[in-house]
Amino acid sequence: THLDGLGSRALAGPLWIGKLENGVDFIQYFDRAGNIAYRTASSLLTGRAVVEGDRLCQVIEGYLLDRPSCGHVYRNLSDPNHPDQAYAYVSVDAVKYFRVSN
Repeated sequence: THLDGLGSRALAGPLWIGKLENGVDFIQYFDRAGNIAYRTASSLLTGRAVVEGDRLCQVIEGYLLDRPSCGHVYRNLSDPNHPDQAYAYVSVDAVKYFRVSN
């Protein structure tokens, strides 16, 4: 099951370190004001994040026509392909497997 709004809010504050579904490494930073920075080897994006109900929504200027990309955060308990990643964020544009680092 996905994390509720409180659980998602607790994860939207530190640093996510993980892999996209296609195997690309990423790092995503959240500050307390709701700003985000996302980096892979070939991209650097900034935007804003907010928790709406049980979903984590992100808006990156110029990406997806400036529309929010929303999805649920799940505990990743049984995926043998991502054993180091405690969570999965599933949104319309990506599946991100990650661990939280402070």
